[in-house]
Amino acid sequence: MEDRLEYLLRRYITDQIDEKEYAEFWNRLREDPPGETLTQEFQQLWEYARKNKPMVAPEAWDRKIRDYIDRANEGEVPARKTQTLRRLGWAAAVALLVAGTYLLTRTPGSPPAVATAAHPKDLPPGSSKAVLTLADGSTVVLDSTHSTAISRQGSAEIHQAGAGRIAYEAHGSDPNAVVYNTLQTPRGGDYQIDLADGTKVWLNAASSLRFPTSFPGPSRDVRITGEAYFEVAPDARAPFIVHIDNMEIKVLGTSFNVNAYDNEAFVETTLLTGAVSVQQGATIARLVPGDQARIDKQGKIEVLKNAALEETVAWKNNLFWFDNNTIEEVMRQLARWYNVNVRINGDIHEHFTGSLPRDVKVSQVFQILQETSNVHFEIKDNTIIASPSKNDTK
Repeated sequence: MEDRLEYLLRRYITDQIDEKEYAEFWNRLREDPPGETLTQEFQQLWEYARKNKPMVAPEAWDRKIRDYIDRANEGEVPARKTQTLRRLGWAAAVALLVAGTYLLTRTPGSPPAVATAAHPKDLPPGSSKAVLTLADGSTVVLDSTHSTAISRQGSAEIHQAGAGRIAYEAHGSDPNAVVYNTLQTPRGGDYQIDLADGTKVWLNAASSLRFPTSFPGPSRDVRITGEAYFEVAPDARAPFIVHIDNMEIKVLGTSFNVNAYDNEAFVETTLLTGAVSVQQGATIARLVPGDQARIDKQGKIEVLKNAALEETVAWKNNLFWFDNNTIEEVMRQLARWYNVNVRINGDIHEHFTGSLPRDVKVSQVFQILQETSNVHFEIKDNTIIASPSKNDTK
């Protein structure tokens, strides 16, 4: 069985696999574990993948792998990098693949990393939790188990709509009855909300949404900090406007993601469907699906075509997704989701590409990152410390 899987894997990554072999490959990955040669962390990921859909769809893997192979053939990727699967061992590589993790890009010339023992200290993943601040300043603590009616605000009633999700239901359209609420997630938490107009919003960790309890006026205005994904209910008479500091995003009905964390280099608006306009001062950029507007700290807007949509909304699908990210960018994501401080010791020049599940303990994230890079992670006093591993000879 293992010989056959190895054969199919090699055929797959070299783009030689045919349709029948492709179906056999994925069926075997889903149905049969590859033996006892995996680390405990990889075994847990394997078991998770066996019981769930692949965390990265085969089509997404195809696009990444084929692009990687194309760049290798054009000389953009050093040949040494294409040997990563063999250096890791095929069983570990298969586990990485089926769990949706393909953190296979390494610094040219670097030796394979050595996995360390399980961390004596560990941190659980984030979960659905938030604080809802009502119009009178009172607060309601929300988590995945909160149930029954929460409150009536203005002309709207608030209900639990499922695990980690609340919904506003408007009764009447009296503009005098409109009041504002704020939903805020802590580090280590995310939450969903259905607004009174039917718009759905997902809040990532350390984010907030200020919104009216109903929308009787000529526009639907909300304000965010942090990161949020919107599926806006269409209403041609009342544009939906997202405010971020001095910037605004105007839509009629569409889905898009906004990343506006203060400690990131850009405010990024990525459009999945529909159309939006992004305005910063007197500058307006109009986006079509696949575009990403980036606004730097000086207020300059740049529009990128063919943005990496899977990466942009991975957090909403409970994934970390890295695309040539630096250690600093990776650590900022870990800090927000695991509610810890982070520190980087020494010079680390690694870049990370791939996806990881967010619903695992931080030690499992460390394990995979260490298997595929020359970086060592440890936890001290609620701080994640990243350092060059001892076998890094650079």
